[in-house]
Amino acid sequence: NQKLVAIFLGAVVIVAAMITMYRYLAWDIREPELVLLEVDGEVRLTNPTEEVKAAVGRTLLPEDRVATGQEARAVLGLGSETRIRLGASSTVQVRSVDEEGVRLELENGALHAIVRSESGAVRVGNRNREVLSTNGEFEFGARDGMIAINAIAGELMMAGVDNVRMEAGSRATISNGHAEIGPIPDELLLEVA
Repeated sequence: NQKLVAIFLGAVVIVAAMITMYRYLAWDIREPELVLLEVDGEVRLTNPTEEVKAAVGRTLLPEDRVATGQEARAVLGLGSETRIRLGASSTVQVRSVDEEGVRLELENGALHAIVRSESGAVRVGNRNREVLSTNGEFEFGARDGMIAINAIAGELMMAGVDNVRMEAGSRATISNGHAEIGPIPDELLLEVA
């Protein structure tokens, strides 16, 4: 009898330890969220079914679109460290948010992203051309089919263009799938405060 009681108690302890470990790991493996952290001025949030006033703390889902007015700004947060600052007169659509990070489509305007690896990657695109950062800082501007990119820190990977890498300190202007590495016209890359 004592042997059976000892086996039973041992099994209970093992099951309790497994449940605790599962809860701990499940908590750490949560899906990342893209959240609207700051709103300054006229910022609109639309999705396929409605348009609402953008509110701080709102979780952004795929197909959500954030648009800033002429003197407005917005800050999106992915995890505790990654920040994406939208400039004035900018529109960005959320394409996906998953365990790998976030994918955005900048329809027009400019953004400034500070990406930290623990939050996941940030992909920003415009018309089938995009950049990917897993740990770094960059500016991305889009207007009239042209894209301007400023790699501030880290390395950027590009898709949909002929040059595929950008090192920190380099700048590129992209038109018709060709990336011209060098100075960017001031009117293309809007300043994001």
